[in-house]
Amino acid sequence: MAQSKTTRLLDLIALLLARTVPVTKEEIRRGIPGYQGLSDESFDRVFERDKRELRGLGVPLKAYAIADRSEITDPRAAAGLGRDCGYLVDKREYFLPQLDLTADEWAAISLAGPAAARLRDPALAGALDSLLRKVMCQRPAGAAARPEIGLAPGQRADAAAESANLARLREAVQERVRCQFTYYTIRRDATATRQADPYVLVYNGGTWYLIGHCHLRGEDRVFKLSRISGLKLLRSAPRFTVPRGFDKRQFLGRKAWQFPAGPEQDVVLKVPPEHRWLVKHELQDSAAWDETKGIARISVRNPDPFVRWACANRDRARITAPPELARLVEQRAARTRARYAAPGRKQRHG
Repeated sequence: MAQSKTTRLLDLIALLLARTVPVTKEEIRRGIPGYQGLSDESFDRVFERDKRELRGLGVPLKAYAIADRSEITDPRAAAGLGRDCGYLVDKREYFLPQLDLTADEWAAISLAGPAAARLRDPALAGALDSLLRKVMCQRPAGAAARPEIGLAPGQRADAAAESANLARLREAVQERVRCQFTYYTIRRDATATRQADPYVLVYNGGTWYLIGHCHLRGEDRVFKLSRISGLKLLRSAPRFTVPRGFDKRQFLGRKAWQFPAGPEQDVVLKVPPEHRWLVKHELQDSAAWDETKGIARISVRNPDPFVRWACANRDRARITAPPELARLVEQRAARTRARYAAPGRKQRHG
């Protein structure tokens, strides 16, 4: 049975990557099952076609002189001059260097994925998609990965939808288009249909947030992107104008719980002496620290991300006031324990 072209090309790449000295055409012909059994003329024709296809796919397949290892740009001309040549895949060009990117940089790359599909030039769209596939192979995995980073399909059950929402909301922000979506609120454990004028998208602490005017509540609100589903851009509605009083700098360079999303709440944390570093490195200048009592006080205007932080650090810092936030931390911890105690239970997203 004839070997498929895909298998033949993969075998050729594997052979040339495994060798450190140039491989002659005869060695290639003997080493690749897909070339065996072909006549000399057929082999030359198929091999030339395979070289062109691999190079078109970006594989740096190069010819070298056997005698001095110098690169040859025209093997046919070299053969006419009596120079034997062989082939290798240039590993320096074939393999990507290890990427050392920050969480914010991985998040920025995630914006390019949905953009590739909307490019009008198919060749450019294909090239960008190919590049992103190669780059995203190096995205951190396992314990080092945060689910909000990258937003590649397969990372979470809803990651592909979240990535699409991010791209569409970016359009809505740029074009001043009102949007409609279903939003899940943890404190009420309920979903509701919202219409919002999207002012700005902010990436903070591994999470994307949409800040805009909520028409249901009649005020500016902060929406966590992973809780948005069923997103629609209401292009038939009048374009909105961002109010002059809105200052996006309120949301930049701050902790998410400092976003002006509601009235201020004074939160008191009990922190054991061995964990006082947490106040310095996590709460920083936003907290007043009483080292003698082991108490930190902090003003919170967007409680949900603070509850999330407190739940993750509940063995190091405990909320003592207000009691409703302390209860939310315990409720979230209880839900987490129940989820892991019942692996088959479907996790809520959105």
